[in-house]
Amino acid sequence: MEIGKVPNSLLEELIAGIENRPEVLVGTKIGKDTSILDLKDRLLVVSTDPITGATKDIGSLAINVAVNDLATEGAEPLGAMLTILLPANTTEAYLRKLMEDAKEAARKINLSLIGGHTEITDAVTRPVVSTTVFGTIQGPYQEEKVETNDLVVVTKNLGLEGTAILAKEKEDQVKSFLTAEEYAEAISYGDQTSVVTEGRILKAAGAKYMHDITEGGILGAAWEAAKANDIGLVVFDDSFPLSPVTEKISKKYSIDYRRLISSGSMLAIISQKDFIKALDHLQAEKIKATVIGRVTDSKGAYLRQDGKVVPLGQPKADELYTALARNLY
Repeated sequence: MEIGKVPNSLLEELIAGIENRPEVLVGTKIGKDTSILDLKDRLLVVSTDPITGATKDIGSLAINVAVNDLATEGAEPLGAMLTILLPANTTEAYLRKLMEDAKEAARKINLSLIGGHTEITDAVTRPVVSTTVFGTIQGPYQEEKVETNDLVVVTKNLGLEGTAILAKEKEDQVKSFLTAEEYAEAISYGDQTSVVTEGRILKAAGAKYMHDITEGGILGAAWEAAKANDIGLVVFDDSFPLSPVTEKISKKYSIDYRRLISSGSMLAIISQKDFIKALDHLQAEKIKATVIGRVTDSKGAYLRQDGKVVPLGQPKADELYTALARNLY
C-alpha cells in the first residue's frame, strides 16, 4: 500500500460491523473527525491523531492537529494523552523541546496534558507522536440536515501545515528559492495550525458540518464531506485561498497544493444566512473565510475547473510525502 492514510474503500470494510455501546452517539464513520459519548450531564467528544510526516516542532503540531478535530464539533478541549515513540538516536534535548512545545500549545488553549506513554524504540525510524484528546459539548446531540445550496467554506489559506513542515524539514532547499521574508512567513504558518477559534465561531453561528483539512488536502476533505453527509457538492478551483509562498513551494516541488496537508484550515458547510452571521465574528478574530463551493442536489463530490465539472476520486496519498522524498539539487 502507498504511504499515507489507508484508502477509504479499505477503511470502510475494516470498520464495518463495529457494534457500539448505548452511550456511543457518534461512532466510527468515514469523514467524521470525532466520536461522541453521552455521559448524561455533558457529551464527551473524543478524537485521536498521529504526527508522522514531520520531525521538527512536532510537540505543538501534535496538540493542535488533534484538538482541531474537537473543534469540528465546537467542543471545549479538556485533556490530552500523548504517546511518544522515538528512535534510538534521539537526544534528551530533542525530547525536552518536544514536551515544552506540547505544553506551550496546550497552555494557549487551556488544555490539560493528563497522561500518556514515552518510549525509545527501534520499531520507528523517525519520531511518532499520537495524541488522544477529550472535550465536551452540551447535549442533546443532533446532526443538522445539509441542504442544497448550502455553502462550502474554508478558513485561512490552504496548505499551512504542509508549507511549514516543508520549510523546516527541507530548510536548505527551501531557503535557496525563497527570500528571507518568504521563508519566515512559511515557518510562521506552523503557528496558525489551530482551528479552535473558528470552530467555536462557526458552530455557534449554525455550521451544519465541519471537517479539519488534514491529509489529502482540500480535495480529500471535500470528498470526505460529501461521503459523511451522503450529499453532493461542488468546489470551485478558482476560489481556493492560497498564499504566494505556498504556491511557490508547491511549484518548486511539483506538487498539487490542493492535496497538501492543511491543518489550520477548517472546511464548513453552512447556510448562506448563518455564514453572513459568522463573518463579523471571524473578522473580529482576523480569520479569513472563503466560499469555495456549494451543496448540490446530486450525490458525490465534484471539482469545477477550467469550465468543466469533474468528479473527485477518493483521497490519494498526501503530496507532503512526495515533496519530502524529492531532492531538488
